[in-house]
Amino acid sequence: MFPENLIPYFREKIKEKNFVELPFPISHSEFSKAADCFFEFLSLSYEAKQKFLLYIDPTDQESMVGYMKRQHKNGDYDEKEYFHYNRYAEVEFAKLAEETGPKASEFFKCARYIYGSAEFIIGRVIKAFDAEFPGMYEKFFPLNAFPHFYLRFLKYNVMGEGNFLAGAHYDQGACTLALAESAPGLRIGRNEATLKDVEHKDGTVIFMPGLQFHLFTSEEFTPAWHDVVQKSEHTLNKEVARWAIVFFADPVRDKRQTKWEDRHRPTY
Repeated sequence: MFPENLIPYFREKIKEKNFVELPFPISHSEFSKAADCFFEFLSLSYEAKQKFLLYIDPTDQESMVGYMKRQHKNGDYDEKEYFHYNRYAEVEFAKLAEETGPKASEFFKCARYIYGSAEFIIGRVIKAFDAEFPGMYEKFFPLNAFPHFYLRFLKYNVMGEGNFLAGAHYDQGACTLALAESAPGLRIGRNEATLKDVEHKDGTVIFMPGLQFHLFTSEEFTPAWHDVVQKSEHTLNKEVARWAIVFFADPVRDKRQTKWEDRHRPTY
């Protein structure tokens, strides 16, 4: 059941632990099947995968849609591969996915199914907030434009038990839904001292305010400081520590640019 009196519920949970659990209509087993589709896509050649890349806003590196690989040796913060799927990807890459073959087209089919549910849930949340903060919904769902939402399929490289798979940070946009993952490791708090392991229950997703959520609501909705730790040496395989599926929601209008330091230094 979706919580009644949603905004008071959010206030309570954000104050208590800086994230909110919400019901979600997709089971973990279905997410696992989608992750399998993602790994099939990753088995394509690098040349084939890198064709799936565009930027909604060429001046905003965070508006990336498609495939990306991050490596420490290139100066990146984390070691991972990921794919951002959204409505822009469906328009720009659907033909390319079909031409690439079943590994790409089946992945897009899986992504399309999850994206629809995630957009619906985030729409319910933002519409509820719009009743108290008028104009918010239109900034995320403007007429005659696609939302700036990103469904991320994420592969973390093995880093060793106890090491970081993702260093502590705030998400730079408005809000995030942690949809599913293959293993524990996500920790959430307000700062380093309050980080706690999160138990992700099947049939639920975890809502986290991003750096800009309070700009559209109020200061009480503080951003979620979070990281990901490799909890065990028992990984998916020798190369993959963990997969995760995450949904990011940015506003189309009134988005502010953030610096690396803004995202990687706790301020609460």
